[in-house]
Parts: sequence; C-alpha cells; structure tokens
Amino acid sequence: MKATAMSFALSTGLLIAGPIVAAGEKEGLSINPGIGYYTFDSDMNIEDQSFPSLGLEYRLPNNFAIEGTYITTETNNVSNSDTNFDWSHYHLDALYYFNSTRKLQPYLAAGAGEGSFNYSSDRSSDNETLLNIGGGIKFFFTPTLSLRGDFRLVNSQDNEMTAGTTSLVLSWLLGPSTSMDSQGEFGLAEPITVDADKDGIVDAIDLCPGTPPSVTSDSNGCATDLDNDGIADYRDKCNSTPANIPVNSVGCPQDLDQDGIADYQDQCLGSKKGLQIDSDGCAVNITETVSMNLNVNFPSNSSTLPRELFQEVQELATFMKRYNDTIAVIEGHSDNAGNANYNRFLSQKRAETIRKILITQFNISEERLRAIGYGEDYPVASNQTSEGRQQNRRVIAIINTGTEKN
Repeated sequence: MKATAMSFALSTGLLIAGPIVAAGEKEGLSINPGIGYYTFDSDMNIEDQSFPSLGLEYRLPNNFAIEGTYITTETNNVSNSDTNFDWSHYHLDALYYFNSTRKLQPYLAAGAGEGSFNYSSDRSSDNETLLNIGGGIKFFFTPTLSLRGDFRLVNSQDNEMTAGTTSLVLSWLLGPSTSMDSQGEFGLAEPITVDADKDGIVDAIDLCPGTPPSVTSDSNGCATDLDNDGIADYRDKCNSTPANIPVNSVGCPQDLDQDGIADYQDQCLGSKKGLQIDSDGCAVNITETVSMNLNVNFPSNSSTLPRELFQEVQELATFMKRYNDTIAVIEGHSDNAGNANYNRFLSQKRAETIRKILITQFNISEERLRAIGYGEDYPVASNQTSEGRQQNRRVIAIINTGTEKN
C-alpha cells in the first residue's frame, strides 16, 4: 500500500512535469525556509507542535513547480507527557500557480512523502506513507524574494488518519533574473543593451562610457592608444612615441627646457631658452655677425623716434640682455633729399638716438654700443618715390655675438 501510494504520487508529479520540462525554456530554483504548525489527528493522541521546514522548489515556465520539503519537530503523547518522540516529515509535491506573472499568486499543491516517529525512550521508530493536498498564496516583494502562506491536509495511508499543516515560507529565487513592471507584472529581464556613447560596447561593461562619437574603441569601450603612452590616439599628436617615455598632454615626448629636443634625446637638459642648440639639445658656439633691421623709419628731416616705434628698440634690448656678450653697431641712414653732408649728420643723430634709448631706458652698457651715420650712401629702395625715401630713412643694428656652449 505504501509503495503503491508513493509510486502514484511520484508518477503523477512526473507526468505533470515531464512535458513541461521538455518544453520549458526558462527555469528557476528557489530555497524555501519556513516555520509552521502541525495539527495531528485527535485520535493519534499527539500534542500539536510548531516546526521549522526547509524546501527546494524548482519553478517551471508555465505555472507549474516541483518542491521537496523537510519538516521536523519534537512532541509527546497527550496522555503521557513522558513519552517524547521526534517527528519528521519529508514530501515531494507538484504545485500549480495562478496569475503566474503577478505579484500575488494563488496556488494548489499535492504530493506524497514519508513520516517518521522516533521515540526517545527506546530509540525505536515508526514510519508511515503520507499524502498531502492543499494550497495557499505567494506574494512577491521583489522578483526574487517572496512570502508564501501554505495550508495542507496530510493523510496517513497506514492508519487512515488525517493531520494538517499551516506554514509561512520565505522563498528566494536563485535564477533566472526577472523584472517587474509598474502594474506588478513579471517577466524575464531584458539584456542590457544601452550604449550611450555608440562605441559598440554596452554601458554595463563599458569602462570608458563617455568616449566621443566616431572614435575607435577597444574591447573595453576605451579609445585606442596604440603607443600606450596614456593619451588616446584621437588626442595624440605624436602617436608613435617610444615605450616608457614621459609625454605631455597631447602625447608628445616631454621637452622641459623647450629647446625642441625631447628630454629622452636631450643631452643638455636645462638649456637656456632662446639659445641656438645642436641635435643633442646643447647650445652651440656662435661667432658671427647678425644684421637686425629695427623697422625704425624716421620722419623726414627728423632724428626724433616716434613713440609707437619704441617696441622695436625694446626687442633689440631684449636680445642683447639675453646674450650679454653681444656688441651692437647702430647704423643710421637717410634718403638723398638735401645736402649729402647734412644727410650724414642727420643719420648720425638718428643712430645716436637709438643708442641713447638703449642705454638710458633699457640699461644696456654703453661700451657695447656704437653709433655710425652713413647718410644717403647705402639706399635700400629708390629715392624717386616717397615710399622708397621713407624706407631709406632707417636704422639698422649690426650685432656681433659670441656665446659659449652649455
């Protein structure tokens, strides 16, 4: 009888679940701890008791589930409280859920199992086959966490007696992921496919979610950096920098002394700014004559420098201060209007004007400055036009330099 009942219950569960498992595409396993109250048949003369329980529920995709549950408690004989025994009950059930996509899901359940009395006095035991039928209601707090109120009638196939259980079961769904809409409807969570920066890497795994549009990205969603200098290729102006070379904000090798030679190639780090340097980044020996046109043109028959032209003289002063061993010859020139001797005198005064400004206003040592007037002897343009004559009323600085290599 016991074997027949158990076989019937298991066969029924498998007949229900078999086609579902075969057709099912999405499955979910829950761990179901609970507490309850066991009400024994009054003819059994056993004290009713609370109990803990633990179940494993396998939820199938079309409203059905299979659950295995274990219950245990300690109780005694009503007429003889000294007769203590442990009561355990395990059963395998098939469940059918209504409204299986809603937060609130009523269900029906039926199953079979084994009950066992283990007497503490003589350590003997008594087993019986139990069938159960009942139902309840499950409420989902989240897509994975729910609480179930359950009621079962339990019939013993061995002694024709019926008991009852009432329990609360907390259910934790281990998989798959689900979502819940604003109306409380459940469904499988859609894969996250948002790709805000359109780089082909979804935001959920994109390590650089703000990559600009049209920029080539790697498998992490970050802009490519082919020379591995830490500057993305789209911002890298020197995208073939050798490995382990410090670079600036645009990906080019550092050049701290700004001499045009990258630090990793510079054999004279710290060269003074403005010096002429060689391919090693070192200042070179210079001994040459440099002609510097001051772009200073005086008004006709005047040796007074217009105020707006002081900037030109300042540039000459700056150069001479940077190269403090330079010597400058200030050459004055004129057009051919008027007497040649007067023109030479006037050009000398013009050269002297520039020399005096360099000495008094820019603190250039007078020993480093000479003033010579050449008059109309060396024109640079035709004296037949007013434009040409203006170009000839000029001052030129001839500079001798001689700097030492750093």
